[in-house]
Amino acid sequence: MPDTKLGSQPLDLTFHPHEDVVFTALLNGEIRCYSYDEEGKISIKWKLRPSKKSCRALAITPDGEKLWCGYKSGTIVIVNTSDGELVSELQKAHSAPLSRMTMLGDSLNMAASGDDDGVIKVWDTRPLLNAASPIRTYTHHSDYISGFVWLNDKKHLVATSGDGTLSVMDVRSSKSQPLAQSEDQEDEILSVIAIKGEKKLAIGTQLGPIAIFDRSKGYADCVDRFIGHPQSVDAMVALSSSRLTFDIVATGSSDGLIRVVQIHPSKFLGVIASHGIVEESDAEESKPSEGFPVERMQLNRNGKWLASISHDEVLKLTNVEDVLEDDGDGQDTEEDSEEDESGFNKQPRATKKRRTPTKQGPKEFQIRIYLILTKILMHPLQQTKRGGKSNGNEKRRREGRSHAMVELQIPSLTNYSHTSAMLPVYSLNATLPM
Repeated sequence: MPDTKLGSQPLDLTFHPHEDVVFTALLNGEIRCYSYDEEGKISIKWKLRPSKKSCRALAITPDGEKLWCGYKSGTIVIVNTSDGELVSELQKAHSAPLSRMTMLGDSLNMAASGDDDGVIKVWDTRPLLNAASPIRTYTHHSDYISGFVWLNDKKHLVATSGDGTLSVMDVRSSKSQPLAQSEDQEDEILSVIAIKGEKKLAIGTQLGPIAIFDRSKGYADCVDRFIGHPQSVDAMVALSSSRLTFDIVATGSSDGLIRVVQIHPSKFLGVIASHGIVEESDAEESKPSEGFPVERMQLNRNGKWLASISHDEVLKLTNVEDVLEDDGDGQDTEEDSEEDESGFNKQPRATKKRRTPTKQGPKEFQIRIYLILTKILMHPLQQTKRGGKSNGNEKRRREGRSHAMVELQIPSLTNYSHTSAMLPVYSLNATLPM
């Protein structure tokens, strides 16, 4: 289906929780509202430009009535989703440009915002007053906030940052310090999602690996890594067709490709869409310069349409409803990647070819074995001690054998021509049969 041209670079997007509507935030400060049908055809409903500064973050309330918009100026603008009417404006909500926003569950009436300085603020969504102040402020991150995940079971907010760490905050606590913060992952963290029924977290990094955190083992460090993305993983979405196991993920990279990967067991399933000038047949071999980085992705409420935006100034809707259909054979081919116990790819397994046995005559070669018998010669000394005194000749004979060289004629059983070993013998001269 044709992409929707936006006229300016999009920086964020979000779906309406109850209607076939999608919102985009643009570099020129516009907020656009589009409706779409079952076939993915898009038409604009309204657009608004509250500021000339770029709109960088969006979040919609659980009831779908209010849209929170974060601007480069640090201002938060709140509008009605039905007609785009301006409801409220929080001037200088942050002292730095906003980078991410999210709503905290369906019942807490809270929103969270993060900026380029790493500051996170939690807001009450009910008053909607111009003079509203944040409920809590967190300053433990030292670089921009790149992503949020809400864990509903514990009422915890997970944040990732460009400083390479992940943090967990209990928003019900009055403390301004995080509940936990990970070690430095030595890489920028660009995206985060919850998988496996919110039991684990997957984070996308600048260098390409997807790191897996297990909540039951704490947040100090990741427990696994999924290797294979050639470039940064800027956006991730857990696809709805995998909600029973939460192990199928769509990833958007800086090479412009949207891939589908499976986690535990881990493997690439294919490329489903792309941004930029990339031909379908050459998608896997495309150069980084041929694609535009995928900035944001989100799945609509019924799990059919995956929306993505990039630097190509278009809004793309990809039908993922039938993408993950099983082929039914349930068998892996020999070309599948080898996996370890944790289910992660280590190295591609080469196809093994069976060698046809051939009859060959014995091909002898020489093995030079150097024997160091210092400890071994202790055994006859002990025997001599038990049997009586040892004479000088026997002692000198033992000392002369402390370093012995033995040549051994053995049929060719391996491809190695030389080897060395420590053998518990005094001398050896034999030819072993085939």
